[in-house]
Amino acid sequence: MGRRLGVLALVAFMASSAGCSKELLAGGQRGEVTTTMNDEPGSAAARSDGAAPSHLLRTVLPAGTGLQGTVQAEVQVVLLDEGGRADLIAPDGAATVRIGASDGTEIGSDSVYVGLYPTVRVTFSSVTADITGGLLGAGGLPILGRVTVQLTTPVTIDVPVALTVAARSEHEVSIDLNASTWLAAVDPATLTVPASAFRGAVEVRAE
Repeated sequence: MGRRLGVLALVAFMASSAGCSKELLAGGQRGEVTTTMNDEPGSAAARSDGAAPSHLLRTVLPAGTGLQGTVQAEVQVVLLDEGGRADLIAPDGAATVRIGASDGTEIGSDSVYVGLYPTVRVTFSSVTADITGGLLGAGGLPILGRVTVQLTTPVTIDVPVALTVAARSEHEVSIDLNASTWLAAVDPATLTVPASAFRGAVEVRAE
């Protein structure tokens, strides 16, 4: 009986040790990661895994005319370490970004244990844009008002980043919405954008 209890205690100890092995190896040392969201003008083109199909490009973004408005997004951001363990760095919450604004809006900041984080996981549960100018539909008619990205379920984007966090280091994860790319796929009749067009346009960087 005593031997059995000893084995059970050993198993329990090993399980608890596995859960905190990263913390033990890191010696409790942590670095700071801040998450920002922006809509930098002239950024890279859409990602290859979800660009808007050509038949959806119904709208025109005229040269010399700035797209005007704001984007509201509900987003969660986590870092995944080499073992797949998730560190939440930006909890579920709403943020508003001005279209064409390269300065980032902070949406979260937290400390994580030192080590290598190969992946950033960004999950959007809601995305809308309030357009006040610069977006034209067929025939040159202006498209104004609230545009909604069709997210029947949250959209999750896993991005390889290879972020190495050292003790007391400071890092930034930036999310570029690239609104002009996915807004070109808006349906003027319903003021909606396919989720695939949005997913294909968003860019995430970590440094």
